[in-house]
Amino acid sequence: MRLRDARQAVPAGLVAVYPAMHPNGQQPDELFAADDPFRYVPLNYAGSVEALRDPVAFPGMGSMQGFPRSFVVVCENDFLRPSVERFVTQLQDAGVPVERWFEPDAMHGHLNDPSHPEAVRTLAGLAEWIGAGSDR
Repeated sequence: MRLRDARQAVPAGLVAVYPAMHPNGQQPDELFAADDPFRYVPLNYAGSVEALRDPVAFPGMGSMQGFPRSFVVVCENDFLRPSVERFVTQLQDAGVPVERWFEPDAMHGHLNDPSHPEAVRTLAGLAEWIGAGSDR
């Protein structure tokens, strides 16, 4: 976002693997959920409630215009899935070419064990996406 906003060259592609794109991962259209046990993680990251609105900290809070083509991993059993799904929609709405890679039965952090079948599938899909981009 900083490169785009400074009118500098942006990367050729964005890989977002189960990302935290909104401060409220469960309800991305709401800023802060008082009953969410994870609510202090984004608050600690951003530093203040006001900073939760900063798209540099949480890209889903800003415009997706000018984002590079993207590969976004969505895990079926991820507590951040609503935010990730919303981010994919935001990219699509902005006309950004995006591949939504849905990994059934996978949990947040599944790539921590690259030998796990879900991780193997995700990494193969990512490698294919990167390879396809090198042809452009």
